[in-house]
Amino acid sequence: MKNSTDGRIDDIEALRAIAVTITIFDHLLFLTPWNPSGLSHLYQWFNFWAGVDLFFAISGFVIAKSLFNQLDGTRDSITFWRGAIAFWIRRIYRIWPSSLLWMIIVVVLSVALRNTGLMQSPRQNFADLTAVVLQVANFHWAFCHATDREFCGDIGVWWSLSLEEQFYIVLPICAWIFKKRLPYFLGGVALLQLFLHRESPSFLWYVRTDAICLGVLLAYFTRTKIYRELRPTFLECRWLALPIVALAVVLLISLPENDSGKPVIVTFTTGLVALVSVALVFVASFNSDYIVRARMLKPIFLWVGSRSYSIYLIHLPAMIITRAIWYFIEPQGTVFAGNFFLRFFSVWFVLMLGLSELNYRLLEQPLRRKGREVARRFQSCDAPISKGPQKVVAKNIHAPLDAG
Repeated sequence: MKNSTDGRIDDIEALRAIAVTITIFDHLLFLTPWNPSGLSHLYQWFNFWAGVDLFFAISGFVIAKSLFNQLDGTRDSITFWRGAIAFWIRRIYRIWPSSLLWMIIVVVLSVALRNTGLMQSPRQNFADLTAVVLQVANFHWAFCHATDREFCGDIGVWWSLSLEEQFYIVLPICAWIFKKRLPYFLGGVALLQLFLHRESPSFLWYVRTDAICLGVLLAYFTRTKIYRELRPTFLECRWLALPIVALAVVLLISLPENDSGKPVIVTFTTGLVALVSVALVFVASFNSDYIVRARMLKPIFLWVGSRSYSIYLIHLPAMIITRAIWYFIEPQGTVFAGNFFLRFFSVWFVLMLGLSELNYRLLEQPLRRKGREVARRFQSCDAPISKGPQKVVAKNIHAPLDAG
């Protein structure tokens, strides 16, 4: 596996770019006040909600590798929990500042545009902000949809971030409880969810963790002999890798929702999406240019992938700002239709990329480095001296099932 100098797995970054692009397609109708016929036809064939599940699988894999490498070899409860708390510190610095900033911006926009009809009320968006602060946005949005969005604001993507944070709060605790049996526990959790019938929207839709669990299990699997033996070397042929990866992505977005009115392939659609997602992460985990090999395209994919978190947060607020810009530019009473699409799209595209770059450089990256430093200082502090013998934990609580 060839990593970049900063430890980044380039194929995973490219896969992040694919995931965020799929997710953006799922929300493009939010950009226009009218219903573009081209997009409507596209949605009759594809379901782009699968981009979030691909993000879940990527996140489970990347975060688990980082966490378990850090916790490996801990021999007592003090060093274990120092490692776990250091992990939580890094998560807070990595995720929360950008998340809270853009949710606050959405609330401010709802106040500024309250008389335009472009957004939900400030009170509804403030309820979303409160849910984001408390890391319960997934439960909030499940309740919103159960009540026909009566209490929902304008931006719903934060539900997935809350679900991830809940998972990563619980993961170190489960690692401590189950120790070497953790893979079996996570496998059981994933298996119980794979075959569930989960319509969108429903409560189960907002608490799905099968893709995350599968990503974590893949991180375990990379430590085994079997993983190295299953390396898909046939994908080293560039003319074979491209169509196979493209086909997997098309399959990912072709699976219909059970309530979409399209032919139902299987009732456990979401579970099948999780399996296809982790298969793509498996291919990307070898970092052998299996996902994107073209020299001209790879830098673009890496740029988008490295900024995918900022893009994920900002693409919807940028749509609101775009609609507001054209609302104030055009004369009152203007009927927006298909002839405005390129103008709307161009303004939104520039705003999204520009704001994402600013967020990445000025907030996300500096605070990520700060979080690493704070976590390192915390973890390297001298442990308090215990008067009695400390309880010894397994020599390596995260040793692979086949250490080989």
